Amino acid sequence: MARLDLEPLTPAEHKLIEALRGLPAGRVRERAEALLLQVLAFAASPTCSETQADGVPCPTPQNSCDQCREVEAILWDVARRLGARA
Repeated sequence: MARLDLEPLTPAEHKLIEALRGLPAGRVRERAEALLLQVLAFAASPTCSETQADGVPCPTPQNSCDQCREVEAILWDVARRLGARA
């Protein structure tokens, strides 16, 4: 199996992994893992009509692309809903 040379984890990445590992094994953890992967894939791959094989046409997805703004709005909505439950 090929070994990947990864950058060291950032403090935020450590927190994510620790939080995930802190969940007890079972269906809730499995669903949380699946949801996190879905959210990250969604955020990493905006379906911008101008996206090309080498990525988005703008320097960063924070630029004024409608699709990127929609992805950001969805992520903020999820965060708001979760915050309201805390």
